[in-house]
Amino acid sequence: ALPLGRYRLPAVAAVLVLAVLALGVPLGSVLRWLHAGGAEVWNWPVIGQTLLQTLGFGVAGALVTVVLAFPVAWLAVRHPGRFTKLLEGTNYITSSLPGIVVALAFVSVTISLVRPLYQTVPVAIAAYVLLFLPRALVNLRAGLAQVPHELEETAQSLGRPPL
Repeated sequence: ALPLGRYRLPAVAAVLVLAVLALGVPLGSVLRWLHAGGAEVWNWPVIGQTLLQTLGFGVAGALVTVVLAFPVAWLAVRHPGRFTKLLEGTNYITSSLPGIVVALAFVSVTISLVRPLYQTVPVAIAAYVLLFLPRALVNLRAGLAQVPHELEETAQSLGRPPL
């Protein structure tokens, strides 16, 4: 850290201006659109139903993602090797893709190859899984790495399966 001296006030002002622009412009835009829509846009039953559906999609996507990421994380921690590094690496490639690219890819594939699945819940969940699997993999891998391997061996010596 360096003392700013006489540049302290301009530096603080610049940071405040940046914060006001970063928070104020989007908030102002949302408030302007809400005001332009009027009171009839506040249909609480529809808003509540939409909120519950969104939460349902999020929970389903999270559960499926964790279930699919767990075996990969377990293999990466307990049995490291070329295959597991390759398997783990392919999951990290998807984290470099922007969400809009994934969405357009799913739309293109479902329209041209599996038209009945176009705009269905399984396709949305699959998109969530593809986007969030690398993040779940990192967290699960870190958690599993902290569990001592000896616990599995102890369980087996007591006649229980490792899980």
